[in-house]
Amino acid sequence: RRLIEALAVDGQAADPGHAARIAGIDSPLEAADAAVATGLLTFADGALRFDHPLSRAAVYHGPGFATRARLHARAAEHAASAAAALRHRVAATVGTDDALADELERAAADARARGSWPAVSTALQTAGRMSSRPEDRERRLLEATEAALYGSDRPPPFAAYRDLVGDLAPLCARDGTDRVVLEPVNEPPQACRGGAGHRGHDGLLPAARPAPPAFTLVAICSCAS
Repeated sequence: RRLIEALAVDGQAADPGHAARIAGIDSPLEAADAAVATGLLTFADGALRFDHPLSRAAVYHGPGFATRARLHARAAEHAASAAAALRHRVAATVGTDDALADELERAAADARARGSWPAVSTALQTAGRMSSRPEDRERRLLEATEAALYGSDRPPPFAAYRDLVGDLAPLCARDGTDRVVLEPVNEPPQACRGGAGHRGHDGLLPAARPAPPAFTLVAICSCAS
């Protein structure tokens, strides 16, 4: 079970030795045999692999947070790249951590230089949530929004953007409900047919509504006015 949980934390597939190091197991092949016998994993071409992404998700969310955090911390120690190590360190952290937020902002700058705008948005959004200072949190979340909306001709993942709108609305309201309004989406790139524009607003406006009632939300576009 420990090996299966370690693999779920690390990813969809890994060699048994790597997963065993994360799990703290001294006999990786014996543990791999036992893991494969559960029917959750397969072993081929030198790698253990979950039989289905849903299997991995179920195992990942099975242990308590303390166990996942410990495994993420160990995965960071054995990560194959700095980016993977940073991802695991973030997953192992509870609450704010300004040092990690700074690292995420630097990672966002590297991703921007590569033209990887989804990575920029994700890193800055996470950095914002890990920032203890309101001014840093607000700046990073706003920059994450810019990267998500203008860095690609495709819309950002809707669920992630909906969460971002929910974070931004209270921050904007803090600057004065008589001075600032928020329009969660303007002229969405989705086609109007099929009600996509209406569904977009139906998802985004409730996410922003926990902001003070006096805060103005704007919903205007050609197919959802």
